[in-house]
Amino acid sequence: MQYRTWVAAILLICGGLTLPFFFRAAPRPIQAKLRDGTIVRFEKAGVGSISYDAISPFMTRRVNPFSFGVQSRSKERIQATFPVQPRELGLLFSVHTNEGKPNADLVNSIPSRSGYLLSRVDFVESTGFIFQSPVTGQDTVANLVSLSQGPFPHRDRMLEIRCYEPENQQRFLDIKIPNPAFQAAYVEWSPESLPASRTVEPLTVTLNHGLDEFKRPTLSDEDLTVTSTDPRWNVDELERNWWLTDVTGNRSPSLLDLSPFEPAWKLNIQFRRKASAQFSDEEIWRTKLFSLPAESSAQRISAHQRIEGIDCRATVIASAGKVTDDGVDLPFENEFLAGTAGKISHGTREGRAFVTLQSPKPFIHVIHSRLDEETELLFNVRDQTGQVISTGSSHSTEVQGESMRIIQFAPTVVTTEVLLEVTVNRGRTCEFLVQPGPWKRPD
Repeated sequence: MQYRTWVAAILLICGGLTLPFFFRAAPRPIQAKLRDGTIVRFEKAGVGSISYDAISPFMTRRVNPFSFGVQSRSKERIQATFPVQPRELGLLFSVHTNEGKPNADLVNSIPSRSGYLLSRVDFVESTGFIFQSPVTGQDTVANLVSLSQGPFPHRDRMLEIRCYEPENQQRFLDIKIPNPAFQAAYVEWSPESLPASRTVEPLTVTLNHGLDEFKRPTLSDEDLTVTSTDPRWNVDELERNWWLTDVTGNRSPSLLDLSPFEPAWKLNIQFRRKASAQFSDEEIWRTKLFSLPAESSAQRISAHQRIEGIDCRATVIASAGKVTDDGVDLPFENEFLAGTAGKISHGTREGRAFVTLQSPKPFIHVIHSRLDEETELLFNVRDQTGQVISTGSSHSTEVQGESMRIIQFAPTVVTTEVLLEVTVNRGRTCEFLVQPGPWKRPD
């Protein structure tokens, strides 16, 4: 009897401890209304990727503990994983009607000139500095909208976020959450004495002074001295790109976007040769000549080369129109996309992968390995006389870790054969540690 009493007591205590958990109120959602009444609800934040599940596995077991499948009370479940861009923070929102019901149609009907859910996201650093991040893209699944935004604070445990409406750019939603990218300590950078020089063969680059002596909030010719020991790297035939990074991982092409409270910024300067510059034979690949395709036709070609560590191959040459390539058949359709650089789409049909190529002009289809940030490829199409007949327009897309391109060309009346010319244009990048600049955004 005493044993049964103890068992009953234990069960009552356990029940008393667990019942509040089962019947506790759901946390209050972080949400606000747009001016048209649409409810925008913040779901979660993350780096790398964001996974979403409308009903958690625990909640599912509570509803139906004997089910081996996963289902929600409404027999519906939304599962999605959204990629987050490198060096940025992913923000996931859900969109609901004025009555609070999920509605995927609202995602596409929100009034916005840009077509995005928000116009801007601000991240407020504990120092008082505000990282301003305009919204330039979004991913959607059902009533979910995912944004990748940056730069943003990494040193703060809590992240303060301000969201702005898409049309009138008014602040309408404030969020305060634990920072998914928080890191307490870094191996700090220190600014170096200037002027300072770096050699990235065949270039020697000198940064003449600090950011505080820049005459405008951008890198200008007077801020640098560049010399070259190779005539193919003529300093007058160079293109320059630059960006700033901080030790926490933020990156920006502007002097106004990173926190001036960082101990140092890294100024990255990249040089590449213009297309008109000289290149060595080792940097250029030319295919053999291929017959000009007849009107409304396509033919498979085979040309492959590994050049400067990059695998490159030409697979199809076609007249203007639409071609579907599944590796076996090559059907052609007179379907045009006027005024575009072409279009590439891909998929699987009956277990066989295919790619569809569309172009308003004759083209060559090229596949090459993915390029790093230092490298670009220059494409030319030449006819049998050596004349360049490529148009300068090309469309590219990523498919299974490779890049696909449509290289358009415009045959002349004498063109009977064409070849593809690919040039590897690998840049040179130098780095300087600088004192954060005094530049401020205009009020």
